[in-house]
Amino acid sequence: FELWARNIAALQDAHLPSSLEHRLRDDASARGIVKKAMLYLEESLHMALSIASGERENEVWDLLSPDEQPADTSVDLYSGSSELRELGLAIQEGITNLFRLSMIIRKKPEKDEYLKASLTYTIDPTADIIHVGDKYPPAKKGDKWLMERLGIAITRRRQYLLYRKEHQEKMEQVHTLKKDAGGKTVWSGEKASTYHPNEALEDSRPADLNIWGFVSSAPTEYADSSKGKDGASDLLRTPLLPKDSVGVRAEYNQHFECPYCWRPQKVGDKNEWKKHIFGDLRPYVCTFESCGLNMFESQNQWFEHEMRFHRKQWTCQYCKETTAQSRPELEKHMTLIHADRIQESHLDGLLDACRVSRVDATECPLCTEYGNKFQRINQSKKCDVSLKQFQEHLGRHMEQLALSALPQEE
Repeated sequence: FELWARNIAALQDAHLPSSLEHRLRDDASARGIVKKAMLYLEESLHMALSIASGERENEVWDLLSPDEQPADTSVDLYSGSSELRELGLAIQEGITNLFRLSMIIRKKPEKDEYLKASLTYTIDPTADIIHVGDKYPPAKKGDKWLMERLGIAITRRRQYLLYRKEHQEKMEQVHTLKKDAGGKTVWSGEKASTYHPNEALEDSRPADLNIWGFVSSAPTEYADSSKGKDGASDLLRTPLLPKDSVGVRAEYNQHFECPYCWRPQKVGDKNEWKKHIFGDLRPYVCTFESCGLNMFESQNQWFEHEMRFHRKQWTCQYCKETTAQSRPELEKHMTLIHADRIQESHLDGLLDACRVSRVDATECPLCTEYGNKFQRINQSKKCDVSLKQFQEHLGRHMEQLALSALPQEE
């Protein structure tokens, strides 16, 4: 509870802009949900305290009656429970729900934080640019624009991590408990993030706001950045879950404070932890010179961008040099240039056959090993791979560069 309260500034003076109450001042529905969660927790705590203090007896009961006990008495079946034990579970659930609420309340504009960080801190990107060239020598060929872009992206991540760390430190400078004029306890100087009333809870506003109805979305599969060589040396691994102030490492399915974004997190497995880290780092960068420094949180977002705006998706089967970025564009070409060669009833099938579904593995701009591997396998110069294979391969390279921005665990 202390971690939740500190992180979202629940105990700050209500007049402070960073306080939870101040940030919820324009959203009555959100205030009601938080109040209901707090009352639920308070009731469970009072009931548990009355038992722990001896004010009333702890009721103990069996889940099975004597007549229902199993015949095999050698089987150790813990079927008993108690009121205090159930209250403990209720308290734990209450705190978990508060964390769920905080995740929804603080829908923060990550892009703005990257922008704020770049405007706040000046870091020379030269070392990061050199690092890209050392790790992936093919990037140093040509005019080196990609090496520079990827290096600057690493620097942007360092700026963001520094921004988040110093923001957290500023918000924790004062830790004194005090009383305001009305006698209310407040906790000054606690950390908090930006709240946006129009965004928070926008996906959870049924007629009856039920705070116990929140469910987590299905986990998405993430590439294991500790696997594969792909022409790179000194592979970096995704960091383990962090340790707390006394050196105890966090566990899956338990709340902890991320040491990179400094916000409470709860992840179910290694895949979810990677997804969170890469969400903070935005590893994926557009690899086409005509584009700017676009940084993406997910592989799919990044590759969809490249496919939509840069990579050819359709190739005319009659004049192989003609490519198109969309099906309608190629259809227009077919009907204008090759109308005498196609029948309208066969046009859809022909367009399907024109879609590009593979890419040359040698097109990887960061290594030569990938293309060489498929050339050896096929014993020829032909080394086409599926778009998904190419996406995951190039994405792993970028994940490696992104991980280099993280501070090394002591």
